Amino acid sequence: MIEYKELIDIPEHQNWDIIKLIDKGWSKDKKYFIQNKVGQKFLLRVTDIADLEQKRCEYENLITLVPIYQRGTSPTLHIEHCF
Repeated sequence: MIEYKELIDIPEHQNWDIIKLIDKGWSKDKKYFIQNKVGQKFLLRVTDIADLEQKRCEYENLITLVPIYQRGTSPTLHIEHCF
């Protein structure tokens, strides 16, 4: 597995089995496919700290709207600042 040193501060990273960089999409975010040791799959988005407040607003909107519109979309878990 390729080691992504920029991700080691993320909680639970030691439980990840698969990490794949996704180089598709329109946003500036770095996106990764993550699969943990029990087979759960996640999309991890990493953004620049300068965009943190905008991303927090987007996250809050998703938390509000996803229960209404969630039809086969990935659940949004949380947003966090890692050093």
